[in-house]
Amino acid sequence: MRLRLVLPLATVALAAVLPAQASAGVASIDGVGGCSETSIASAVANAGSGDTIYVKPGTYVIDDLVIADDITLISSNASCDTPTVKQVAFVGNNIRRMFTVSGAFVQFKDLTIRDNNVALNGPLLEISYGSVALYNVDVRGGVGSAGGCVVMFGGAGLTLLDGSSISYCEATNGGGVYVDEGTILAMAGTSIHHNAASADGGGLYLNYGDTYLYGDLTDNSAGSDGGGLYAHGRPIFENPPSSTTSIIQVSGGDVSRNTVEGNGGGIYFDRPGSTLTVKSGASIEDNAATNGGGMMLVRGTTNLSGQATVAGNDASGNGGAIWAGPAFTALSLTGDDVGDIQIRANTAGGHGGGLAAHTPHVETDLVTFIDNVATDTGGGVYAADPWSLAGTLDFRNTRFLRNEAKHGGGLLADDVTVEISSDFDTCDSPTLAKDRFCTEFRKNVTDPTLGAGGGLAVRAGGSVTVEGASFFQNTGDRGLAVAVAGSGSSVLVRNSLVWDHATGTSALWAESSADLDVRASTLVDNGVPADWDTGTTGAFHRNIVLDNSGTLGAGGISGDCNLLDLGTAPTGSNNAFLASGAPPQFETTNARSQWMPTTTSAAIDACGAGPAVDIDGTSRAQGADYDRGAFERP
Repeated sequence: MRLRLVLPLATVALAAVLPAQASAGVASIDGVGGCSETSIASAVANAGSGDTIYVKPGTYVIDDLVIADDITLISSNASCDTPTVKQVAFVGNNIRRMFTVSGAFVQFKDLTIRDNNVALNGPLLEISYGSVALYNVDVRGGVGSAGGCVVMFGGAGLTLLDGSSISYCEATNGGGVYVDEGTILAMAGTSIHHNAASADGGGLYLNYGDTYLYGDLTDNSAGSDGGGLYAHGRPIFENPPSSTTSIIQVSGGDVSRNTVEGNGGGIYFDRPGSTLTVKSGASIEDNAATNGGGMMLVRGTTNLSGQATVAGNDASGNGGAIWAGPAFTALSLTGDDVGDIQIRANTAGGHGGGLAAHTPHVETDLVTFIDNVATDTGGGVYAADPWSLAGTLDFRNTRFLRNEAKHGGGLLADDVTVEISSDFDTCDSPTLAKDRFCTEFRKNVTDPTLGAGGGLAVRAGGSVTVEGASFFQNTGDRGLAVAVAGSGSSVLVRNSLVWDHATGTSALWAESSADLDVRASTLVDNGVPADWDTGTTGAFHRNIVLDNSGTLGAGGISGDCNLLDLGTAPTGSNNAFLASGAPPQFETTNARSQWMPTTTSAAIDACGAGPAVDIDGTSRAQGADYDRGAFERP
């Protein structure tokens, strides 16, 4: 005999909604006996664990229906014995909530749950200590305080499958979904879209629990923070959650076209001890905010991996793509191959068109910052550490291409320590196209009348080491490749190629009181290759400086073992000078680079010391001694 549940149901009489269906019944249990159940409430009350309720085509008003057994509700044909696709709609009637799932696993299939449209305190669907799976289900048109469409408590679970969507809902927090404690899994082809929160979390508000987004989070909006997703742990008082950490994964879906008046257009992440991961194939695109157009990272750990993309986002303030704050634990961007992760075409009204990093805890590998724009500084990246936090920003195998800002077109480092390098374990430089490199500052732009540091700008006590990079065709007013300014600021350029910067302007430039060291590098085809203002310090060792239209301004700078155009010597020893008519020094037809020294070049085996590898990771020394310049001749 089937167990009948006695539940506090307040179901609107079906006759008021569909008079023609009331006498014939509206549902069956397990497709047996025709449409014998007279209401959805009676079908739920009579169903036992594991049963399926087949619902006759129609529109049914649901009023605070509690489900406490593991059942399935599915759209069926007129005989209530065969599934159909979206012939059933459950609607609200200006009530506190429509469905409450309490401690059960409930499946909804091929139907619609919609339109409560009253600003009370509940959503269309409340999941309390239970879980729900939606198969090809549209949940839309709810209004609530926390969670316009769905609210989840007590470790609840929600899974979206087969094209399901949550849309056009409104709430104070969590316009689409509010998770007090629970887990959401949105599979590929599903979406949370066009929801709105007057405060936080336009699409999704997460207190505690895990979120796995294989589907899309799009076109949501919020009045405060987190246009798409807001993740923030509430204070733990008398009812602590089972876990105070969260895992949030965006795995192949889009977080796009979300907007917020405050911060974090796509994602606002403030979860100490928790991790946000954006995996290969996922994209954070076309979102807008005051700060952190794509993502606002306040506390926690964030990893971008594989072929993730953050593109087309806009911040009226700082961090067009990403804003990472001083309390942030770590930000890691790691691709699988050169340029896999794209931070592309983002804009900022202030600093950091691509990334505004107010923390030293940033690492990148196989990443490209391309076509980002900042109205103020740091077109690709703005890195600043005014709080003097311990740590170093580490940019490995990272390309800065065609970014634009007033100063620091590619990257601006302000009172922070930065290391820029090529890691040849993950980037096989010799396999790249001719004259392309693992780490590049290429065609970045600063203001042509006052802009400093077309590729890289360092100021206010910042300290930057550049190892194994190419600087090519960057533009601006001073220091087209690299500019360093301010007392205590310093830059070391080593194993690097600086080439093809404009006539009449310095490629490398150091302002008074700053320090610029250039070692084992090649400076060719520039205007002024490098220039130190009076009062600067620095060193210039084991470099090649040839075929530039201007003169090296290294008077008073220590410099040993350089190969130089005649009349461009720094103060030092073992410098070689090439007069007009000297044999060619570069093998222009070389498949790897037109700036590879010839076998007879004066650069070969010229120095008694040098770095361990060259710009391509080739071991030094290959011959009796170390070669001058960025390349060690094999």
